[in-house]
Amino acid sequence: MDKSLTELIKISRQVGKDPNLTCGASGNTSVKTADGRFMFVKASGTAIKDMSIKKGWCKIDLKKVRGIIKDEKLAKLSVQKREAAIARRLLAACEGNTKINSRPSIESNLHAFLDRYVIHLHPVAIGAFINSKNGKTELEKLFAGEKFPLLWVSYANPGYSLAQKIANLTARYRKKYKRLPQVLFLEKHGLFISASTAKKSLQLVRQVIKRCETKVLNPAPRLRGGKLRVSGANRQKTIKKSKQIIRDAFFKASGKKQAVHFFHNKIISAFANRAETGRLLKSGPLNPQEIIYCNGPAIWLEKTQNNKIMPHLKKRRLPAAFLVKNVGLFVIGGAKAALTAKQVVCGSLPARYNAQRFGGIVALTKSEQAFIRNSGG
Repeated sequence: MDKSLTELIKISRQVGKDPNLTCGASGNTSVKTADGRFMFVKASGTAIKDMSIKKGWCKIDLKKVRGIIKDEKLAKLSVQKREAAIARRLLAACEGNTKINSRPSIESNLHAFLDRYVIHLHPVAIGAFINSKNGKTELEKLFAGEKFPLLWVSYANPGYSLAQKIANLTARYRKKYKRLPQVLFLEKHGLFISASTAKKSLQLVRQVIKRCETKVLNPAPRLRGGKLRVSGANRQKTIKKSKQIIRDAFFKASGKKQAVHFFHNKIISAFANRAETGRLLKSGPLNPQEIIYCNGPAIWLEKTQNNKIMPHLKKRRLPAAFLVKNVGLFVIGGAKAALTAKQVVCGSLPARYNAQRFGGIVALTKSEQAFIRNSGG
């Protein structure tokens, strides 16, 4: 087996096992072969923690991948035609028999223009910076002592637009500093780490996140979280009743039966006990992951009342998350999807809380949301 693939699996499993880094099993990784001809990259449909020798990756021709972004004809196509064409070309660039569930990630284009080892994550600690008005300024101050500065990437739609922006920015960075950027913060998206060795890439992940954590607050103690205000026998009764109300509301809205899952932990409890949480959630989705895995931010409910839930269900696909004041988090959907939604919510809430401290929350615009919904992210 190619050593590069072995390294990719090792890196992926190491960062993928921490939900605070992947925020709902999202993120991707890649490794370029020693001869520079190919790239092993995470495939769509597999969480990075689940990558193995048998699944979760593709081997892709780097020259062909880079040629996609350099093709000026693509820019003239409509968004849907262009993204579909790119997906086909990425698949055609794969070596070997790539099954339908082993398609290369749409972010493969981005990885192609970075250093040999690339780790793309959505850490909870990073969300406060990339989703705030003063996030770029705060990060520049935080990393001011570095010889080679971080690269801030203003928001671009996933796929072609983002890959093209990365290609242009890294080319400029290389011209100025005679090397590729190692740390990239993507506005409303996530963190990219790029390095020449596997060891360095993992070190950078830890160092960058640790430094960012020094400036963000853990909201749970400050919000007196950890215990729900509804407790004991009343708590179980309230949870059961809330589940039934949400389940019935979904049936009336869709004509279908679906499971409702209940979650609570220190983060959920802290925010469920605060009325200000409703205002934080009204800002809209922070990033593509919040749309892909939750169909938007959790919906704040003062009480689980049918007439308050129905309007939201008519607009939402599943899973749908409801944060009920003093009770906890309820998610409609399959068990696996609900767990992922819970992880995304638990990353989104602290990010919103801290983004306020850096000048205010910056969420996806309506047009950016529409692009993600219409293109499938």
